[in-house]
Amino acid sequence: MPKYIYIDNWVLNSLNDQIFEHLLVKFIIENKLVVLLSSFSFIELYNPSWEKYQNCDRVSKAVKIYSKVPCVIVDPQKVWYKELQNKLNKLYQLPIELDLSDMDQELRSEVLLKFLRADEIFLSQGKDIRKWVENYKKIKESWFEDTENIIKNGIDCGYLYRDHSGKYIKLSETKETFLYSFDFRLSNESQVNEILTEHLKMKKNGQLLKMTAVRMSSLLFWYLYIDIDPSNKIKQQKSDIGDIYNMCIIPYSTVFTIDSSMLRLLSRFSITENIGRCEFLDQKELFRRISYI
Repeated sequence: MPKYIYIDNWVLNSLNDQIFEHLLVKFIIENKLVVLLSSFSFIELYNPSWEKYQNCDRVSKAVKIYSKVPCVIVDPQKVWYKELQNKLNKLYQLPIELDLSDMDQELRSEVLLKFLRADEIFLSQGKDIRKWVENYKKIKESWFEDTENIIKNGIDCGYLYRDHSGKYIKLSETKETFLYSFDFRLSNESQVNEILTEHLKMKKNGQLLKMTAVRMSSLLFWYLYIDIDPSNKIKQQKSDIGDIYNMCIIPYSTVFTIDSSMLRLLSRFSITENIGRCEFLDQKELFRRISYI
């Protein structure tokens, strides 16, 4: 599998600076990295009024830099389904929506622009970014309600406990059960039994389960909404679901750019949960790594 780097959209805000752009491209190429673009990152980039701003909007900035480096687009949901088919084990190859890694710069730029502007060539393939945007809006609008329903189901099933004040208790006892229940949200009963049997056998034989996108998303939910550190509290927002979708691909990344709040969240479990070898770069660390400061 290639060495992937995930570029968060906040990085694009620095691309007006040609020195920064040059150093970032140099860092990616010299380290033989492939930019791993999440479909949800592209949703956040989409601008329905692109014709008014086609030379200065964030889409243009993104295309300008992504055309200079090898990159691929993945849909995190399809990664989850593939992992489920693989008995919730890590994949050897990611399901790629669009592979731009072998294209020359001019063609890569053209393809990216057509994709982000809902060109007919992609609509005919069933890849309509406008529908992705509409679906994401619906997911965001119902996210807090969905979160409460997930938690309520965990309590009803005995996976979670609250005391009279509403505080979650017995977290160390219930954590693994809840995580597995969340891991299996896309599966049917026969898959659950088969996967649990295999995982128990692997643990019995001393085999270490590698982190998956599914389990990463479950952990992010756990630490965002259940096992909350009051001294390091992360503000809950509807956009959390976008962070969960994007960050679930960390197990497949070599380098991952991340904002400071999500980095604080990751610091709570990045070592204890064995999430794999991935270098996390917030803005300050990214600047340092590419020698921008």
